[in-house]
Amino acid sequence: DYTFNFFNPYALRYIIEKNVKRVCLSPELNLKQIAKFPDLSKAELIVHGDLVVMTSEYCMLSGVLSEGEKPCRERICRRDNYYIQDDKGFSFPIVTDANCRFYVLNSRTLCMIEDLYKLIKLKPYALRIEAHRLRGEELTKTITIYRQALDQINNNLKPELLEYKKQLGNISSSSFTKGHYYRGVL
Repeated sequence: DYTFNFFNPYALRYIIEKNVKRVCLSPELNLKQIAKFPDLSKAELIVHGDLVVMTSEYCMLSGVLSEGEKPCRERICRRDNYYIQDDKGFSFPIVTDANCRFYVLNSRTLCMIEDLYKLIKLKPYALRIEAHRLRGEELTKTITIYRQALDQINNNLKPELLEYKKQLGNISSSSFTKGHYYRGVL
């Protein structure tokens, strides 16, 4: 679970010393900040998927759409796809979990397929795909595309990363972003 954010090498080293096997670095870090970590061999980097921008224990969907006293029993959240739209017209998907937690996802899907060389050079433990909304064939295709690209890179072949990005675009339900890898937050 990447919601326990790691923003610096000191926090990463501390938690690894406490026998945690591996962690996922904060998706708010940019590539320059990540490159300053001396050892990423126990760290995951998110390369693709719908990132959570807000989590709430209160399910707004049940509060707004339910007519009964026990809204979660009605499973309103499972009946349709829901979004929050901002003043610029961007739609942020809403998903819920089995414990009625409410998640707002980024309006755009993170896609770092074009930057695999840069990410591999950092030598992380793993590259992670966040699959909040990917199901079945979409998930299989996404994993297959990244696996093919990584296998080609590992075999000193030159993958067609732009073609892979196009294929991922055909699967995705939103346009792509590079997240904070190039602009950062901190």
